[in-house]
Amino acid sequence: VSTAVLCGHILGRCSRASVGGVTLGAMVEGRTRLALAHGEPGGRYDANLPGVVATRRGEDFLLQGTKSGVLDAPTADRLIVSAQPGGEDGLALFLVDADIPGLRMNAYPLVDGTRAADIVLDGVRVPAACLLAGGAAARDLLHEALDRATLARVAMALGAMESVLQLTAD
Repeated sequence: VSTAVLCGHILGRCSRASVGGVTLGAMVEGRTRLALAHGEPGGRYDANLPGVVATRRGEDFLLQGTKSGVLDAPTADRLIVSAQPGGEDGLALFLVDADIPGLRMNAYPLVDGTRAADIVLDGVRVPAACLLAGGAAARDLLHEALDRATLARVAMALGAMESVLQLTAD
């Protein structure tokens, strides 16, 4: 769900086709895994308040802040990080390598056997070309992706319940 549904939807619909297209192709071929870094410490699932700040530094952006509960981050090659453009209201989505200098991950297991991580972005410098979307377009794209992921997880849960019911009936 993290790679194909959340991030795949964002990459497939982002306005920066050159950046997203290469990564989307690698994802489809199974050469890369992605995770959406959007959850905020204490954010309580508010999709509108990114705590990470993206400040322009020449041709690059400097990302500073923390993300929490990033599903599948420990196995991801790249992350899509939501941020607030420095000095502005709004939202921006950046494609960031998981091993970029300044990014630290505290990974942990979840109850269902999957893994998540809390991520600290401490002066992570990314090129402007890594900006996938900004403003209202980024907000709409993020909400669409989150809705699709919710539907996918509900379908997975329903399938698991149907299997358990069948095993119980047998």
